[in-house]
Amino acid sequence: MKHAELLEIIIDYDFIIIYNIFCVNYNMNKLFVELLAFLFLTNFLSLIVLNLRKYQTKHLSIYHMSFMGAVFILFFSFCVLIYKFPIKKAFNEYKNKMTPLLFMSFFMAGLLGIITWLIWIHLIKTKDMSKFVPVKQGIFIVIVFLSGIYLHKEKLSLNKILGLFFILLGIFFMGYNIDFKENMLIK
Repeated sequence: MKHAELLEIIIDYDFIIIYNIFCVNYNMNKLFVELLAFLFLTNFLSLIVLNLRKYQTKHLSIYHMSFMGAVFILFFSFCVLIYKFPIKKAFNEYKNKMTPLLFMSFFMAGLLGIITWLIWIHLIKTKDMSKFVPVKQGIFIVIVFLSGIYLHKEKLSLNKILGLFFILLGIFFMGYNIDFKENMLIK
């Protein structure tokens, strides 16, 4: 049995367990449970990457990390591309579909990605991860929520408003230092 087949069996087995726990016991939608499982997996993998970046910042400057990150992103992107498409087919597809506006959108996304990367590495190197990552995620959720309403005309509901309220409350508590020893009323 190949490693990929074994990994696929493990992932399928995990989905069966998750499905039985949530769908059968709590009457949840299967697609929603699969979404939760994928989100959990991506967050877990992101946590591993974050800790690797924290380790790397102890040994390399931000600029050396950016260079190495770009090299590996290009390498892995190229590997995925040649795995899925022959090179000639990929270039022909890009040549036929690439408009100046589409090219500019890739350029801007890349430029903004570099700026975001540099800020992210600076934060990892200089700030407390347990504080800035939850605050960053909360702020990101608020921005996505507002852009969904204003740019994509998504509907507002009481659940979304309450969720946003609790996220903002969480951002406040994660970002605000409370010294419990000084604020204790009971001595």
